[in-house]
Amino acid sequence: MMENENWGEDIISLMDEEGNQSEYKIVACAEMDGTEYMALEPIIEDPEEALMDAAELVFLKVSEELDEDGEAYLDAILDEDELDRVAEIFRDKLSEEYEFLDEDEEE
Repeated sequence: MMENENWGEDIISLMDEEGNQSEYKIVACAEMDGTEYMALEPIIEDPEEALMDAAELVFLKVSEELDEDGEAYLDAILDEDELDRVAEIFRDKLSEEYEFLDEDEEE
């Protein structure tokens, strides 16, 4: 089995629909109903931008399909209930490292 060279630092690059490549740090993995999920934090190259930007974690579902390199696809979570449940799992898991703002919380 070939290891991804960046796997040690848990950095992956993803391509969006427009073909833009972005780097993400894998913050945590979790399983729900037999499906694997990942919480990713965007890596912002520009330190000034990084300071202004509160890190938004991205939650993705690890697909069972593999690409031509044998790497698993990561899928967006389109179902709102599923996304809420996954976010809740990661919120519990990461509450010590990250401060989560509820969407309905006043700034």
